[in-house]
Amino acid sequence: MNIREVKLEDAPRLSEIARISVEPFKYVDFDKGGWERFFEATSISSTEDRIENHSYFCACGLQRDRIVGFITIKDFEKIDQLFVEPDAQKSGVARELWNYTKKKCLGSSAKGNIWVRSSSYAIPVYESFGFEKEGLLQKENGIVYQLMKLAANES
Repeated sequence: MNIREVKLEDAPRLSEIARISVEPFKYVDFDKGGWERFFEATSISSTEDRIENHSYFCACGLQRDRIVGFITIKDFEKIDQLFVEPDAQKSGVARELWNYTKKKCLGSSAKGNIWVRSSSYAIPVYESFGFEKEGLLQKENGIVYQLMKLAANES
């Protein structure tokens, strides 16, 4: 797999990957309003805004010149998005994207204080990266999430 920084013209594909990867869990972590907020946050225009915003670092993974996953980090301390298309899940794409991005985060001012609001189904993925749960599952604006932080010995 090749990893590169995201380009503005990648926004439609990133939006598609985010939506199709979460669709099977639509009724697990979202109420109707939460799903609408997620759908807006993963729209092409919202994705373009993130790509153009210097507070975000965005990288994508390609297999045979096709984007199969991406990661977005805000201020080098918050994993904002990490999505892998369903056909490429459980093949190491998320881990490769995380390892690539983790180096960037640890080289920044974040100094290992990296956190994420994980969907309930992605908790095991983040735990495998060295993140630990902080408290219980929470629900905000119709979206269920688990706050997780990178363990001190992982940073």
